[in-house]
Amino acid sequence: MTFLGQFGGRALGAVGLMIVLRHITQEEFGALSFGMSIVGVASTIHLTGVNWRFVGLIAQSLSDPAGQAKIVRQHLSITLASGVVTAAAILMLGPHLFAMWQSGERLSEIWPYLSLAVLTTSLGNFSLVRLQGKQQFSYAAWLTFLQSASTLVCYALMLLFRAVNFSTVLLTMSVVPVLPLALTLASSWHQILDTGTPSGIVVSKSSTDEHWYVGYGVLAVVAGQLDVQMMSYFFSLRDVGIYSVAGKLYGMFILGLTSIHIVLRPRFSTLKDPSEFRKASSNMLRLTVPAAIVVTAGTLVFAQQIVGFIAGVGYQEAVIPLRILSVSAGLSLVFAPFVNVLFALGQIKLVTISGAIAVVLLCFGHLVVTRNHGAVGAAVVTLVGYCVANGFVFINAIRLTRRPLIQSRTS
Repeated sequence: MTFLGQFGGRALGAVGLMIVLRHITQEEFGALSFGMSIVGVASTIHLTGVNWRFVGLIAQSLSDPAGQAKIVRQHLSITLASGVVTAAAILMLGPHLFAMWQSGERLSEIWPYLSLAVLTTSLGNFSLVRLQGKQQFSYAAWLTFLQSASTLVCYALMLLFRAVNFSTVLLTMSVVPVLPLALTLASSWHQILDTGTPSGIVVSKSSTDEHWYVGYGVLAVVAGQLDVQMMSYFFSLRDVGIYSVAGKLYGMFILGLTSIHIVLRPRFSTLKDPSEFRKASSNMLRLTVPAAIVVTAGTLVFAQQIVGFIAGVGYQEAVIPLRILSVSAGLSLVFAPFVNVLFALGQIKLVTISGAIAVVLLCFGHLVVTRNHGAVGAAVVTLVGYCVANGFVFINAIRLTRRPLIQSRTS
């Protein structure tokens, strides 16, 4: 059910992308992509540690409804306060901080929308954190699906009234993210407002692993947005828009393929012997390798048709970057079993280090290569950066599964 919800959300996102690309200019899509990358980074970084902590606190209070309600209210208060402060900072400082960007003046009109989007996205994430803490992962996936469906409904209504334009698209992407919060308050307000006496369950302090999880979450988001930010700095918004078509399709591939290994990850959590990890990895590779080959080969052959179908004839310059990025997506799927091995062994530190390696390589590569070769250079840098990071994961997974398990979990 979790996989179906995530996959369905990606499918609806593709339909929404088709509508948007046919009703705004390449430059406007570049501005939109730049803005959404800012929202993604800002809404994640300012609350990542808090969200991870509250997932654990909610999970520990499942047998204490009143205590859980108190924790949820604290989380909502912190999320709202932090979201308002971050949104205000973006509104006031954004135009000045990004004035040196290639199209700084053209970006000036989007900052009010971005500040609103940061606030609504943060509040929407509050609802997902609550569901994750209650271990209702399928509900969280379907809530995300419903958010994608609501966005598509908004686009359909705008099509009906011929009102699809840059401003209405920005407004939709700024308002719809609050939907999970609205649904949560509508369906569970009586639980959240429970003012009974907590049972006094002792809540554990945050662990070192939890801190590494936070680092991993932040690095993953930063790495995923560096290409658009660097393209925005060095090139025009039109160039950013063209590259972003390839980047959006790549992101859909990654999210869809990642859903597969997230669903399969629990199979690793019950394993107790290195030989079992090796066997499970081999079995998973029999699924992921053919899937990676099909996705990569299909995109390499039909990239022009895919871009034409999704974006129309004006974005054919995105074909080559998409082909390069499809190789990165395929390799990420192939290496997925080894990421699962490190998670199962409790080696979150190593996964986080791989993310740091990716960020460093991507920063250096974009500064040296992207600035000279544009979209194709950005795609090559992304491919190389993630290949090296995944290679680090692969080497350490093989190394650890050759040790006795007790040594692997404690080293």
